[in-house]
Amino acid sequence: MHLTNRPPHPGEYLQEILTEEGLTQQELANRLGVERKTVHNLLKEKSSLTVEMSERIAKYTRSDPAVWLRLQIAVDIYDFENSDRIEAIEQIQPSPKVMVA
Repeated sequence: MHLTNRPPHPGEYLQEILTEEGLTQQELANRLGVERKTVHNLLKEKSSLTVEMSERIAKYTRSDPAVWLRLQIAVDIYDFENSDRIEAIEQIQPSPKVMVA
């Protein structure tokens, strides 16, 4: 399934949290126990959300880390499917025997 619009990066939701709580990047970084640069790079979509960071954000927001990871996965899939690299995948012939649901 190819999406026409890029899904929101987890950093967009993190920015909403900053705005709603009136926090600076440094204050959020302190609360999450990470460097300010880590928060900055997520907000600016310069880095992908890691499992560890999803755990930290989920703990802070009382949410499920899987929710945060699904946001990142949606972005990653969209970016890949809209890149030149997808052509190499399209050349792969499916196995006639192996089928995973």
